[in-house]
Amino acid sequence: MIQHREFFSFLFFFFFSNKKKLFVQIFSFLFSNRLGRIINRFSKDQSTIDEVLPRTFQSYFRTLFSVIGILVAIAYSTYYFLIAIIPLGILYYYIQRYYLATSRELKRLDSVSRSPLYANFSETINGLVTIRAYKQVHRFIKINEQKLDLNQTVYYPNIASNRWFELPILSPF
Repeated sequence: MIQHREFFSFLFFFFFSNKKKLFVQIFSFLFSNRLGRIINRFSKDQSTIDEVLPRTFQSYFRTLFSVIGILVAIAYSTYYFLIAIIPLGILYYYIQRYYLATSRELKRLDSVSRSPLYANFSETINGLVTIRAYKQVHRFIKINEQKLDLNQTVYYPNIASNRWFELPILSPF
């Protein structure tokens, strides 16, 4: 077992020996990525942690225990059901693999199309005085609406694929 003094000396050595590498990595990330992409990444992560993750866990456990209860009740009353559930489980697994690959790609496209929107919004806020001085407000509103429309055309198939996957699961027939 590591003693506290040894652990803290290890942390001290680790921090000071890798401090330069850490700062180089942080600054290379900040300089190689645009501000809109960084804001997009952090805001999406924060939204996921605050809003999506608790609902996902609650839904997952509720569905898991419901399915286990239903399977136990059906298997207790009808033994032949266990024979039919194995091929259905394999079929469901392959459909799920296809859906996850598609969903992952759609989420990536959504994220890529959202970055220019955040970058444009951030640049507009920073240059608001200049935009108003040159009376270009309508032009920047139109540019923002075009970027928002592009993002929504990518976001809609993502939502539609989620609803498509939920339909066979939630419908009784």
